[in-house]
Amino acid sequence: MCQGGYGYSAGEPSQEGLIRDARAALQWVSEQAQAGRVDGSKLVLCGRSLGGAVAIHLAHTIKHELASSSTQAPVPKCLIVENSFTSISDVVDFKFPFLNIPFFKEYFLRLKWKSVEVIGEIPAAMLFLSSKHDEIVPAQHMGALRDAATAASATEFHEFEATHNDIWVRGGSSYWNAKKMFLVKHAGGAF
Repeated sequence: MCQGGYGYSAGEPSQEGLIRDARAALQWVSEQAQAGRVDGSKLVLCGRSLGGAVAIHLAHTIKHELASSSTQAPVPKCLIVENSFTSISDVVDFKFPFLNIPFFKEYFLRLKWKSVEVIGEIPAAMLFLSSKHDEIVPAQHMGALRDAATAASATEFHEFEATHNDIWVRGGSSYWNAKKMFLVKHAGGAF
């Protein structure tokens, strides 16, 4: 019997827990870079939907940790965000407009993921891949994230005739080429 978590795992999902998990993955990459197994100077963080929020917040966390310590973690060269959202509160406004009561949302929403508030501090090059017909996250969220990415060394925005979960299929070669060309241009190397 499941007591929280996913499947038969225990625990409660949280924003802090997802960031800790992402940091653990980054720590592994950092160890591989220090051992010479990967090139830590070409780190690319990618995320779609909730994963986009995790990638944004991880990049933001790394930036602040590097500014306040001598951490050896690799710095993300690029950030790829696909069909993500500005904040959970904004998604609630879209999916459940009758719940658009600030006090209610502040009190009951456990997850915040206020990506639009932190993305402007991230200096990495950013690629935004957006589905025009996203039925889960309004396409405007991706435009708002791009517009808020004011510290990014470069931004690219591509929109596709797709829904939330079929962008890589409906986007076809244009979708894959957008990713490839962005990585060649900003991650330093052929892919």
